[in-house]
Amino acid sequence: MSNKAFNQSNSTRTAFKYTSLGLRLVAALAFLAAGGAKLAGVPMMVEIFEHIGLSQWFRIATGLIEINEVAVASVVPSSTRCLPVLRLLDIAPHRGGHSYCF
Repeated sequence: MSNKAFNQSNSTRTAFKYTSLGLRLVAALAFLAAGGAKLAGVPMMVEIFEHIGLSQWFRIATGLIEINEVAVASVVPSSTRCLPVLRLLDIAPHRGGHSYCF
């Protein structure tokens, strides 16, 4: 009977592992899309940074930080300690124009 309990626990661990991987990949794709749009100079992104009053170099820096989050923190689980610092660097440029969100 303990073997049956072990198999259920093992299947739960496997399900959690793949669910976690799937959610991390979805988050990684979202950050990659947002960072790529900023780096590509999509007109909406350029307008947002002009409206906030930040220069375009800040748009590029934010895009690089978002793509770095994908490469470092969202995909590699052992490096999630870096994620809070990267998120603060990513949120800081948006704080000026969207302070009502915080």
